[in-house]
Amino acid sequence: TDGNLAKEYIEKEEDVDYDNSIQIKKILRGFVADALLGNWDVYKNDNIILEEGTRTAFRIDNGGSLRYRARGEKKDNFGREVFELQTIKDNNPKLKPYITDKVIKEGIEKILEKKSDILSQISLDEDLKNTVGNRISYLEGVLNEINDRRGTDFVDEDVEVEDVEVEDLEVEV
Repeated sequence: TDGNLAKEYIEKEEDVDYDNSIQIKKILRGFVADALLGNWDVYKNDNIILEEGTRTAFRIDNGGSLRYRARGEKKDNFGREVFELQTIKDNNPKLKPYITDKVIKEGIEKILEKKSDILSQISLDEDLKNTVGNRISYLEGVLNEINDRRGTDFVDEDVEVEDVEVEDLEVEV
């Protein structure tokens, strides 16, 4: 669809401004879900709109998700590995600086919390259910790698922290 159905339920909407860091951070809350579902072109062609006022992000065209491309051809690489974590990042240069380990970690944690709900929605196609289950397991491995690399406590990545030597501090008495 062209998103018109979703627009019927949203009083006023605005397109995403990909030069607005606040809007980008808001839409990237769904980045890992987009990658899991193979929603390749979500960040292009006005496939996301924001509800005016709340700025809630709505994905309005998911035609290129799961096993098929937007025009109906079968994807040849929708399998266990979630390549989209990297390919979506590489194909959207304005988003790339905002797709941090923290964004990925938080997104994977949300998906793991809802794993059984996600898989229960895929009831008629056992092959697709297994593929999505394997992709979630892959994301769990990515989360373990991030935790091993960075530890489980994250500093807010938007804040720069400087190391200061004790000798460099001046103290007045």
